[in-house]
Amino acid sequence: MITKHNSLSENKICHSFQLGEHAVTLTTNYMAKLCDSSVMVQMGDTVVLAALSFDSNPENTNSFLAMTVQFVEKTYASGYIPGGYFKREGRPSEAEILKSRIIDRTLRPCFEKGFSQETQLVVYVLSHDPKIPNEIPGLMAASAAVKLAGLPFNGTTAAVKVGHQDGKWLLNPSKEQLKASKLDLHVSTCNDDVVMVECQSNEIPEDELLDALDYAKQHCKTIVDNINTFCKLSDSNSWEWKKPESIEKDPLYQTILEKEKDLIYKSTQHTIKKDRQEDQIRVLKYLTDTYNTSDNDQTATIQETFNHIIYSMVREDILMRDKRIDNRSLDEVRSIDIDLGILPRAHGSAVFQRGETQTLVTTTVASEKNAQMIETLDGDETHRLLLHYNFPPFCVNDVRMLLGPKRREIGHGNLAKRSLEYIIPSSEEFPYAIRLVSEVMESNGSSSMATICGACLSLMDAGVPVKKPVAGIAMGLVKENKDFKVLSDILGDEDHLGDMDFKVAGTRDGVTSLQMDIKTDGITREILAQALTQAKQGRLSILDIMDATISTNRSELSKYAPRTTSLQIKVDKIRNVIGKGGVTIRELTEKYGVEIDISDDGIVKISSSDQSKSDQAIEEIKQITCEIQTGQCYAGNVSRILDFGAVITFKNGETGFLHISEISNDHVNDIKEYLSEKQELNVKVIGLDNKGRLKVSTRQLSDSAN
Repeated sequence: MITKHNSLSENKICHSFQLGEHAVTLTTNYMAKLCDSSVMVQMGDTVVLAALSFDSNPENTNSFLAMTVQFVEKTYASGYIPGGYFKREGRPSEAEILKSRIIDRTLRPCFEKGFSQETQLVVYVLSHDPKIPNEIPGLMAASAAVKLAGLPFNGTTAAVKVGHQDGKWLLNPSKEQLKASKLDLHVSTCNDDVVMVECQSNEIPEDELLDALDYAKQHCKTIVDNINTFCKLSDSNSWEWKKPESIEKDPLYQTILEKEKDLIYKSTQHTIKKDRQEDQIRVLKYLTDTYNTSDNDQTATIQETFNHIIYSMVREDILMRDKRIDNRSLDEVRSIDIDLGILPRAHGSAVFQRGETQTLVTTTVASEKNAQMIETLDGDETHRLLLHYNFPPFCVNDVRMLLGPKRREIGHGNLAKRSLEYIIPSSEEFPYAIRLVSEVMESNGSSSMATICGACLSLMDAGVPVKKPVAGIAMGLVKENKDFKVLSDILGDEDHLGDMDFKVAGTRDGVTSLQMDIKTDGITREILAQALTQAKQGRLSILDIMDATISTNRSELSKYAPRTTSLQIKVDKIRNVIGKGGVTIRELTEKYGVEIDISDDGIVKISSSDQSKSDQAIEEIKQITCEIQTGQCYAGNVSRILDFGAVITFKNGETGFLHISEISNDHVNDIKEYLSEKQELNVKVIGLDNKGRLKVSTRQLSDSAN
């Protein structure tokens, strides 16, 4: 027996507000009620659910915040069945991984330092409105779920996207609006402070970018205020968390600091990364052997003490003495070396070395049939430009299995790709798909920015007609209270020990991409303006060095690259080239060893590394699609032989009649002495018979030749 009740909506708590053009509703106590917290957000017709679970046992701590975020898009959200054999979603798509990273990078710096419980946040897109970027309601749901779970979290997070069109800012623009926008900006805040930025733009000036950030912060405040109101209406879970004691209060810390400070400081003063690492390993071993006791293992405390002292000393050097680890000035870029065309068979290749960071970037061009087709909730997308970033373990002297790209590699590759998309020529200008692969050979900071520089150089080496060169630089920040120092072209250690990772890429005329992650609060417009100004200075100096090596694309593609030639045919002739069941296009492909791609508007693209083969294929396609005209010569074959002539079928499917008198200047007694069925021959169209049928001649063709 089933008892009827209305518990599904009985305890549901909702709160609604207006965000720009969209109504937003936050709901809890409705779905996924067994997890530690769950929040559903509806924005327009987009519905997103965030479900959070964590290990509440205070004994199960980790040495870091063990949080995973998974953003999940199922095709039912857009009302269609996924493609492929299995008809169900498989591993996460790149879009899902990138959105997971956006949420993770927004939330992670806002947790209390020392919180390390294993935490999982799953964000499901249940319904998708193509007019709304679903990561925005996804982040709202995640932010509210973290607060309702009672986790130690500093403030409330929010996010918006900003576009720019016709002199106006666009709040949370759709994909269609972004196509005409010169800016695609994602901004995440925690209370009033920016904590994360992702940006792609068409050479936007730095001042306009700062104005866009201010515009975004205004609307983020609306979201923060309403999430706070919603959480007050709801019953937050109570979970008592005891903040770990600062390592500075440990007596062992004070002992090591007093006795070994100079030794530890000296280990940070090696300008070569490998020397610095080796010395720090030696010093740490000495500290462990000296201060560890057999009856009281304090290895973890010694490690934390060592790391904290290094952290404090390096930051103090920068803030108080403008002294960096490798003795550069705060705005100085490391030395740069460039080699081009080092791989004989690659269509383009470049080695870009900046300090101890080295990337090898290759370019491969292929016909547009090789472009990547991606199934998304907004429909199928075609990507002509691919950029794959690889970070093998040997680049940082690690030992581990190569198990495919991780989330960080996908994120860095996407950043580099977005930085370059603006300078890639259109399909009409350059009818190729392009694949860039960045192999990071050495890494000591800014490998993603080195990838951008190397990729641009590799494109020019391959002969791709880029609009302008692009370079990238990573900026850092060290901040204590109101004192701050901005660092140009940061090392790996400066990234790890600093308060900001601020990556900027662009041309001489403006920014094409930006990515910023913040580890501290109080990031003001003044700080961001100085970082952008310093980044521009560094970017221009890098572009000077790149221009001195290669300032524009090579005049020709590699001899190993395919050549693509375009041909316009009438739309009603497309079926002639394809043939019944695709037989004609297959025969052309096999006969000439070319790739043929036909678009719906009648543009035929023929690709081959042998230009003569492409030319032959083009000539035959012209024959197949031509309009037969009197006085012109055409290729055909004998489809039927009669007593008084033969029927000739042209490549375009039309037929003409070759009368026995038009075969030769000599008298023809037996046609079969001159012609055989399926024989290929050239004929001249000489007119129409009284029934309007084409008349052709081989005799007059010979006369014309003479």
